[in-house]
Amino acid sequence: MDLLLPAAVLNRQPYLLRAHVLDEARLLMVHADIFREAVATDHQFCLAVLGCQAAQFRRQVKQAKNIRLRSAEERIGCYLLRVATDIPSGNTVRLPMEKRLIASALGMTRETFSRTLSTVAQHGLHVDGDLLTFDDPAAARARYGLDPLIDDPEFFHPLSTKGTWR
Repeated sequence: MDLLLPAAVLNRQPYLLRAHVLDEARLLMVHADIFREAVATDHQFCLAVLGCQAAQFRRQVKQAKNIRLRSAEERIGCYLLRVATDIPSGNTVRLPMEKRLIASALGMTRETFSRTLSTVAQHGLHVDGDLLTFDDPAAARARYGLDPLIDDPEFFHPLSTKGTWR
């Protein structure tokens, strides 16, 4: 579960982004005034929104670190390695979205993404069309070491007034 653009709603400001749903999803639209009233009056709901915004902030920091601290090749290699995590050597998996969307998410043009795929293929991650083959897991993991502070997923953990704070 996630909220789409809660900061804009809470601050009564225009949306700075737009969203694309990549998989099947259920969307619930809540009137902005009702949302703001619930945040202001329901402590548990306010804590849930705060937890959601904390997870969103952490995802944005991870995205910024990925773009600023890694080369285009490293970004692509790490992304493909995460996609290929559960597939055995030599097996193929379909990319989860179009290459142009992957390139955009990785902070590069479609052309840079395409040119860099040949270099990534030399390290065991071969992309042909929209299919990824995990040719050499050891070489890929050696070249594109995943960093949990950048690559681990960021989950939403609602805050609670019950229990101890740590």
